[in-house]
Amino acid sequence: MMLVTLKSKKGENEMKKVFFLGLAVIALGLFSKNSYSQIIDINSPKMIEAIIWEETHFQYWKTSNMGCVGLMQIGKATLYDYNKRHNTQWSMEDIRLNPDKNKKVGVWYWSVEIPRIFSNMNRNLKRKGAKWRIKDTIKNRLIAYNACPNRVKKYNNPNHKEYKYLPKETRNYLKKITERLNLEIL
Repeated sequence: MMLVTLKSKKGENEMKKVFFLGLAVIALGLFSKNSYSQIIDINSPKMIEAIIWEETHFQYWKTSNMGCVGLMQIGKATLYDYNKRHNTQWSMEDIRLNPDKNKKVGVWYWSVEIPRIFSNMNRNLKRKGAKWRIKDTIKNRLIAYNACPNRVKKYNNPNHKEYKYLPKETRNYLKKITERLNLEIL
């Protein structure tokens, strides 16, 4: 919860009123799951922790059937892009065995690369005259992280045969992370 300092002639009494009002709202449960989801920062440590938990249960040595490695299950293409943009030469083995490097790449992908990909997709959609756009939401980022950004494009495109369709694995991924964070985004 963020505390806000109000400057007014009433001073301390005004701050107490705001504080107790905030406590009353929380105590009475006036925040629904949906309104609470609007408060969570998309790049918060809790979000990253939930992704790591769902990806590997904090077992940094894990390798998936698809060849993704480490805490945040980083794939070869993501590592290639990271190395290129950050002038590093980390190998898949480096990020599999070094949780700090793995998390650094994963957080970069989540917080910088996925939004950049969405922006590029939207630019291309606009150029082609499409009437719809990809919104940078928690749900779309989770779909992109789990199933790749192109899945988000198909999911959001009303003209595509897979519109609003997600594979069972991705649906389960969304459900588990949103339950872990007490979010209602589905």
